[in-house]
Amino acid sequence: VRHWTIVEGGFMYYYPANNEYGEISRAFSLCDAEILVSNDPADPPYCFMLKILGLSRKFCAEDDDDLADWLHVISLSRTQSKFPNHSFSPIREGMSGRWFIDGEDTYKLMEETMMKATREIFITDWFFSPQVYLNRYDSNGHRSMRIEHRLDVLLKKKADEGVKIYVLPWSETKIAIDLGSANVKAVLEKLSPNIKVLCHPLMHPIKWSHHQKTVIVDQKIAFVGGLDLCFGRWDTQKHNLTDLEQPYTFPGKDYYNPAVTEFTNVPAFEEEIVDRFAEPRMPWHDIHMMCQGEAARDVAANFIQRWNHHKEQLQQHKYIIPDGSYLPPTGKLSIQVIRSACEWSAGIKTPENSILNAYLQEIESAQHFIYIENQFFISSLAGSIVENRIAEALLKKVFDAIEQGKPFKIIVIVPVHPEGSYKDTPTVRYIMGWQYKTICRGGNSMVEQFHKKYPNLDITQYFHFYVVKKWDRIRDRLVHEQIYVHAKLMIVDDRTVIVGSANINDRSMLGDRDSEIGVVIKDRDTIPSYMH
Repeated sequence: VRHWTIVEGGFMYYYPANNEYGEISRAFSLCDAEILVSNDPADPPYCFMLKILGLSRKFCAEDDDDLADWLHVISLSRTQSKFPNHSFSPIREGMSGRWFIDGEDTYKLMEETMMKATREIFITDWFFSPQVYLNRYDSNGHRSMRIEHRLDVLLKKKADEGVKIYVLPWSETKIAIDLGSANVKAVLEKLSPNIKVLCHPLMHPIKWSHHQKTVIVDQKIAFVGGLDLCFGRWDTQKHNLTDLEQPYTFPGKDYYNPAVTEFTNVPAFEEEIVDRFAEPRMPWHDIHMMCQGEAARDVAANFIQRWNHHKEQLQQHKYIIPDGSYLPPTGKLSIQVIRSACEWSAGIKTPENSILNAYLQEIESAQHFIYIENQFFISSLAGSIVENRIAEALLKKVFDAIEQGKPFKIIVIVPVHPEGSYKDTPTVRYIMGWQYKTICRGGNSMVEQFHKKYPNLDITQYFHFYVVKKWDRIRDRLVHEQIYVHAKLMIVDDRTVIVGSANINDRSMLGDRDSEIGVVIKDRDTIPSYMH
């Protein structure tokens, strides 16, 4: 059967054989495809075979030169694990970007960027709430909960203008948690035929999740980090515990404290689950990054690979084609997109754990200090069941500095405890146990190994672990709560930054579990500095 076939952005696309570029018949990811030139005498001449995830298909070129061209182009598209950190993505030079602390600034620029979209908007999230407000203050800094700043209203407006909107929420395991993803699909696709939603996976794996948090506009601008577009995430850098005056800055389910109660009946977004006149909210701290140019294209390539893979499995909607147009350099940043992805999450035969590789590489290259913010801190020192060796790498870095007589600081900021009630929820205490075994208990932790090797040294000259809390008043009653550290950040020597969605645990780091995405950023425009 003859097809029109195009190789673009790591995919091979089939079109109908009628000389018209209509709807794509099929799309194959070439990132880890196996190419075999046929030696079967029963095959026509100039025949080659592609093998992808157990599937195989034969193609016939017209002559030797045509065959060589096809093999060359397909080889160039086999990018999986090809680049530094064994990433699917190369290091992009001449990029521009911005970082954001907490939800207020992040959501505001996401809104402004999506409003400028002319072709398409891609969104991936672990938890997605269509009714979340992106901007909650007017230009004078006064509270202003205007409906046009609500996410679903914005998406409908852009879809009505002809912008194609594609959303990939995680289809959560309803046995363990209900984030309302089925309702997300129903709500969004009812707004406009230009909005398409794929909730993946259909059933399995039950243990793992899609944890990537991205917004991509026109395949030119991408947001990557720890913030989902959902209830409970928007916050200011003041991290207020209370919200007692109307119009509420945190309306309905946005007034959230998982230590009091978890989300229930998520589609009823106006319903309050925490009594704001009795309990404080739990403030939310997060870090996000915006990048432009080819780095944003790489974030988009990850989305397209996932979308086309999920579309095949779910048999819904149409394939997406990457944009191959030229984007000139716009800045002085070096950016590499890294991720955790595998067969179930992206259709990749060999799992990619380039986030873990990047963490270990940057820790090894550190000269002065390492600063970490993360929702979890569970590593191999906690026991043989844990595989990632991040804590071990940090400890070795300190030991090497001591032996060389050099100062070195490691600062780690984590939550007081994971989401949920540590009194009533066994899984919260279970996670805390693994973190304690990594940091300070169990016989093989970072603190215990330090004291065993250097009993006369002051550990606080090298290691600092912190949590953050805040207090306020509700009706003259003192209340306090942790500021929940949800960021996934590492800064090395004021030289390199890793920002993304990956926690320091095996779920995020190993590649064959949760899907994750992040960026490694180096600024080529440096200035002399002095570190204390």
